[in-house]
Amino acid sequence: MLQLVMNANTAMPDGGRLLFRASVERHSCTEGTSLEVVDTGTGMSAAILLVAALPFFTTKERSALSGMGLPAVAGFAAQSGGHMDMTSVVGVGTTVTLKLPTFERRVEHSSEKVSEGARLC
Repeated sequence: MLQLVMNANTAMPDGGRLLFRASVERHSCTEGTSLEVVDTGTGMSAAILLVAALPFFTTKERSALSGMGLPAVAGFAAQSGGHMDMTSVVGVGTTVTLKLPTFERRVEHSSEKVSEGARLC
């Protein structure tokens, strides 16, 4: 979430609105959580949107830390069993949605046995 907030801040140099939404939804055969970060920043063209989450891609001046933010967010979503979606309109803003599976953890106090797992098909 911090990375998405930092990206939104960069996209809104003169200020704007930043919105967070969270919901539980049914995704095909699983229940999951959707987390959205919406900004009213500069937005991205369709061409930039296609490559924005590729490692080392950046529209900023190159530096050692540039171009890894969105790939890290997409990687987190994928490693969690979900995915990241982005929509953007130049001059309107960008929406990044993380769709993550519901994760359950059960602890049986008597035997201290822990059972974990994501609900997947």
